[in-house]
Amino acid sequence: MKLSPLALVPCMLSFPALSSAQCIPAASAVQSMTLTATPQTENRSGLAFNPLLGLYYSVNAGSANYPIDTYDEAGTLVSTVTSGFDYRGAWWDPIGQRLLGNGYNNLGIFEQNLDPVTGFPLGTGTVLLASTQPDAQSIGDLDPDASEIIYFFDGSIHRFDAAKHAALGTTAITGLPVSLASINSNTVMYIGCTGYEYGLYDYSNRRVLYVNKVSGAYSGNTQLPANAPPRSSFGLSYANGKVWLFEQGVWLGYDLGFSLGVGDAANLGSLQLWPNPAAESITIAADDGGAIAAARITDLAGRTMLNVATARSSGSCVLDVSALPIGNYLVHATGARADRVLPLVIVR
Repeated sequence: MKLSPLALVPCMLSFPALSSAQCIPAASAVQSMTLTATPQTENRSGLAFNPLLGLYYSVNAGSANYPIDTYDEAGTLVSTVTSGFDYRGAWWDPIGQRLLGNGYNNLGIFEQNLDPVTGFPLGTGTVLLASTQPDAQSIGDLDPDASEIIYFFDGSIHRFDAAKHAALGTTAITGLPVSLASINSNTVMYIGCTGYEYGLYDYSNRRVLYVNKVSGAYSGNTQLPANAPPRSSFGLSYANGKVWLFEQGVWLGYDLGFSLGVGDAANLGSLQLWPNPAAESITIAADDGGAIAAARITDLAGRTMLNVATARSSGSCVLDVSALPIGNYLVHATGARADRVLPLVIVR
């Protein structure tokens, strides 16, 4: 069920497509959050984050009678219900503002019905698309930048059109520092940073391995703590800037510590943005008084949270950010002379 969109102010007219943010994952990650699951199985297979309401959704592989758990931003369990679908992967669709996932074998792509007020799952839903995933146990994820559903199987990324689930092709992965036997066998994570878009898990060495989605080449890694769960399959997901591993009834979240890339850092300082930190609204103005033609807010992984064009020929523009969850973001503004980027912190 589609939820209400982020609030807009009158100066926002359209939704232009702008380039994704540049970001660089840290060399090492720390475990920063836990989500304690309801009893049933150790087969948690996917975790999705709803940025509109600040909710995490945890799904279970193995049976439509297993639970789907919901947590708030602090990690508190706020809802659990029988899922009504035998999930493998789960993801938040930022365009349709809905919770989707793929199922076992040929069960298809499923939309979970959500309470229109709370956003909690209702345990019912609709199969939207037939599935042609590469393996019965494949755990899918969404590439929102290309509108593709992606899977990892047999050393390649298998790409499907998100609207039709028609096969688009495969991207062979090259240059990995370990053999495929050391990689979580059925899970890929869409990270979204330029050049580090795909994420795999090297469970032998407790590392997140990054793959460039254009070339398929290995592009770097983030080292997790030595005690991170060695998940060889299932129990792995990416949501809200964190890699999550499931073990002994708990999702453990590891903060990848995204930083601005060189290209973004060079653009800092050409905009004024206030207040910052912010809670309800922000004002953006160019230092030279020129027009702000468009503005986009992304999370640190480059996922678009708010994307607008303005009607102003000059002066500042006010953006309503009251629906953004607490956290760190990047504000991308397009002016008459250049594009600029500034960090933004949302507090409550």
